[in-house]
Order: sequence, then structure tokens, then C-alpha cells
Amino acid sequence: MLCGNELDVIDLIGQRPHAYAPPAGPESAGSLPRGSLPLAAAWTADSQSIIAVTAQEGLSQLGPLKIVEIKRADGTPTASVATEATTEWVVGTATMSPDARWVLVQGDGNVATDSWFPTYAVNTSTGEATKLPWTVLHDSTGPSPVSWLAAPGTFLYEEAQALFEVDLATMTRVEVGAIPASDYAWFETGASTSAAP
Repeated sequence: MLCGNELDVIDLIGQRPHAYAPPAGPESAGSLPRGSLPLAAAWTADSQSIIAVTAQEGLSQLGPLKIVEIKRADGTPTASVATEATTEWVVGTATMSPDARWVLVQGDGNVATDSWFPTYAVNTSTGEATKLPWTVLHDSTGPSPVSWLAAPGTFLYEEAQALFEVDLATMTRVEVGAIPASDYAWFETGASTSAAP
């Protein structure tokens, strides 16, 4: 779970909480890079490490993302890579694939737009960040609209009542279905009634 500038993990077998965070002081070590804010995290396939994607902490998350692999046993960082893409990352929207290989995050937060901020796909192994030609993440306050599939780097998302499957390895999107319009109208009291005549 992401909480402020740390990752809080509960060991269900040992019932012990673990907090992985940036260094507390100038002489101390930390699990995350100094001055960083975690955007997303997931376990590796062998459950021995956590992959965390972090942005620069502060009023603005402007700069490259840093991807860190953290050993579960003692919280030490074992590998790190940074993205070449530098933009203002949008906090609260990132979603990571179950295999921790890909993360989707909104960028260009410093660029005025009439629509949603663009979605970047970041390969957590290489740090390569690619701006997708489609906006996948539409809201920083709601649940993620992404449903990751079993095939690595593939997911489903909905846009304008169409269901799309995206393959990040080939950077392709295919329409695979439609989402029917709701036939319910909601009133201010929270009660609902059928909108059909």
C-alpha cells in the first residue's frame, strides 16, 4: 500500500508490518531514493522483491521517474533505473501490471490541456517511458480503469463505451467489445429508477 512517501507492506505469514521509505536523514540509508514519492509498486513474480516506481517529492513531481527493486527480506535496494522521459508526473493515477514489468502513469501535468493528461507506459526493466497515443488513465480520484490480462503487458480499458485491448510490447490497441449504456437514472437522494419508458 502506498502511504505518503513510503510503501507499507503487511507480511501475512509473519503478521509483521514493513515500511519501505526514503532515508530519514543525511547519514541514513533507505529503501527508496532520497527525496522520492512512490507512485506504484508490485511484487516480483518470485515474491522476493518489490518493484517501486518513484517521482521526485515536492510541490511538483517534475523530472525522470526512478524504478527501484527492493529486497523483501531486509528492505535494501538491489537495482535501480531511471526513465529518460522528464515531465511532471500526475500523482494518484499510476497502475502497475501484476508481474511488475509495466506501469501506466499520467504525465505532462505542467502542460495545460482541455482533456486528460496523457498516459505513459513505462517498462520497469529498462526505464523506457513511451507516451501512448491514447489516454488510458482518465481520473486521479477514482479506481483504475485498467484490467491487466494474463499475457504480459496486455490490459483492457474502456473509452467512450468501447472496450479496448492494449498490447504494450507492440504498442497496439484493438477494439474488442462495447460497454452498454446504463439504463438507470439516479436522483439526488441516491434512489434509482429505470430510465426506459
